[in-house]
Amino acid sequence: EESLVIVCRFLFDIDSITKVLKEREISYCKIHGAIKAEDRQENVRQFQAGNKKIMIGQVQMLGISINLTRASKMVFYSNSYSLTDRLQAEDRINRIGSTGDHSLYIDIVAKDTVDEDIVDALRSKKEVADYLTELRFNFSC
Repeated sequence: EESLVIVCRFLFDIDSITKVLKEREISYCKIHGAIKAEDRQENVRQFQAGNKKIMIGQVQMLGISINLTRASKMVFYSNSYSLTDRLQAEDRINRIGSTGDHSLYIDIVAKDTVDEDIVDALRSKKEVADYLTELRFNFSC
């Protein structure tokens, strides 16, 4: 019953997911680079209105000016090494107007694959960024 955002790095991943959703007759919409800007905005509107249950987006396209607060859960089907892309994608569901009490982020990580390396790298980058932000805050006070 809940809305969900699925984040992918590759168009192949988006195509694989949409195939399964079609087979199961689950409503969805997509955002990726091959979709025209006006169509992307319409897809966001449909999702936010509750007309589509699942939004599937390419991580690079979910970064700026998109509000997906209808969902409180985001699945990262495939990640990139970019912490900026990751944090910007997370912010799509965690904003003023969010419907849930909290946001839940789920990473799909296949054992003994590059997925593990990417998630580890993202965690390390986040720790360093948080540490540097804390140092800057403490220094300026």
